[in-house]
Amino acid sequence: MKKMLLAMVAVLAMSTSAFAQEKQCKEQCGKCCDTTQVKQDRTDRMVKRYNLTDKQAAKLRKLNEEYADKLPMGRFRGERKDFKLSREEVQKNRAAYEKELKDILGDDVYAKLQQDRKQRRQGFHHRPQRLPGND
Repeated sequence: MKKMLLAMVAVLAMSTSAFAQEKQCKEQCGKCCDTTQVKQDRTDRMVKRYNLTDKQAAKLRKLNEEYADKLPMGRFRGERKDFKLSREEVQKNRAAYEKELKDILGDDVYAKLQQDRKQRRQGFHHRPQRLPGND
């Protein structure tokens, strides 16, 4: 009887903890759970970073909205259970997105974007490794 009671308490504690973590994430980054806000943030960051004109910003916003359902967007990559496209479809959609993006930004700005992406990817590979015993 004691073992069963302890098991029930443990299950209750774990489920409460999981719920609390989810709630905490939504409170800390409340806008990250809203796809509309993610699309808007992505567009705003690019407009600011690359000094885009209002015309370019409008085209970029439209492009991001058009491809939001066709491509996994930043923070939503973990929710792949809802993302039903095959790898080939995603690659095809990404190529079309990049082609339109290049047309909107122009060659110089697109080259700068590619350079920024390359630097960001390199940063992921040079993370310090955790040493054994230093937990």
